[in-house]
Amino acid sequence: MKNQILKNNILLNIFFIGILISITTSISAQYDAAKHGIGLRFNTINHDFPFTDQLIKKDIHTFGGEITYQYHLHPNFNLAVPLRLGYVDYYERDGSNTDMETISYQSIGTSVQAKFFKESALFSPYVHGGFNINFEQFADPSIQFPLGLGLNVRIAKHVYLSLQTEYRVAVKELRNGLTHGVGVVWFFNPDNFGKKIDVLPTDQDGDGVLDANDKCPKVAGLAMYAGCPDTDKDGVPDHKDQCPDVAGSRSNGGCPIDNNDEDNDGIPDEQDKCPNTVGLARFFGCPDSDGDGVADNEDRCPDIIGFAYLKGCPDTDGDGVAEPDDRCPNQFGTMANFGCPAIDIADQAFLNNAVQAIEFETSKALLKSTSFPTLDKIAALLQKYKGYKLQISGHTDSVGDDVSNLMLSEKRAKACYNFLIQRGVDPSRVTYIGLGETEPIADNSSFEGRQKNRRVEFEFYINK
Repeated sequence: MKNQILKNNILLNIFFIGILISITTSISAQYDAAKHGIGLRFNTINHDFPFTDQLIKKDIHTFGGEITYQYHLHPNFNLAVPLRLGYVDYYERDGSNTDMETISYQSIGTSVQAKFFKESALFSPYVHGGFNINFEQFADPSIQFPLGLGLNVRIAKHVYLSLQTEYRVAVKELRNGLTHGVGVVWFFNPDNFGKKIDVLPTDQDGDGVLDANDKCPKVAGLAMYAGCPDTDKDGVPDHKDQCPDVAGSRSNGGCPIDNNDEDNDGIPDEQDKCPNTVGLARFFGCPDSDGDGVADNEDRCPDIIGFAYLKGCPDTDGDGVAEPDDRCPNQFGTMANFGCPAIDIADQAFLNNAVQAIEFETSKALLKSTSFPTLDKIAALLQKYKGYKLQISGHTDSVGDDVSNLMLSEKRAKACYNFLIQRGVDPSRVTYIGLGETEPIADNSSFEGRQKNRRVEFEFYINK
């Protein structure tokens, strides 16, 4: 009887996991490098669910806790390894014996969780199933098969409140039970441990020079003098100026000397970095046309107010990339992407799989209608990621001569290009190329390999 129960439960779990895989294969989820997780949960088990004739009419409950290790196997699946400890209050099956006995229990197992939403979602439900090995008083092992539902509620980045219910089917008699648990799960990336934590920079004197670079952090000064002041604006900072209240010459220790002044800006030519242009003493005789505190001769954007740390250029979207270098000046991005946002993991996965969805008439460059939805989605992504361009590459298998294959691959790439242009995509953002049979990704000696080699690939990129 026990062997039959074990076989039935194993088949039930295999069937259940197969259904989960088939359901979630097409569902797009997102997770990042924080693949490892640790969870703590309080559990209670009702062994009277469902009622059986083998139990006397008294509640049998289990209380305890568990610590769980979790790992992201796949965007849609987590592997969980729970270790449970607790105790059981129970009564003997003999109805004449009403004395309660308390014993400890321990269990360790593994289960697969199937998720349906991104890790960043506020609510992330899942279903799970697997098996446990249960011990009583650190002995008497028995097998259980849990099957249930769960819900993760995001309370911080990578931190979730976890609610879980499961029904455990046991091979050993009187060990079935309905389990409820509540706890917390934290996901992390071990590679980040030990890394230096970025701290917001400070500027105590408010002079625009961060304290880390300020030689006079408590006295407002100028960036050109590493945060120290120049009261007489003669280009010699006060702590080096022998005449700090009178404009003078650097060669004379900051004190005045008789010298020519070609542009009549009050800066002797000897000290004037821009001797033919009226400027300011604080900039060694050079002007600051936009008044942003960066002299024109050092200002990459001399006619637009900007930031000193960006060499006088603005940063409209506040992503730390200067406007002339920002390929997406109105979108918050990253320096690695030249100011453009990174492509979403789900969108990149779609582009990677698009090669399998583009189909043509046999030996022709005529797109099948089944390809249209994929190309429409690519056109939409080009609108979403305005700073990116698209490279379309056509490929063939090795059947036929090289020249014919090269021409066919280019025509097929161009067919995709023409479709996108007809959908309103700017032609300057799309290029196409035919590579023929020169870059196979599979063995051309098999039908399956040739089928993989006949493909059109789509790559988003940013001009450097």
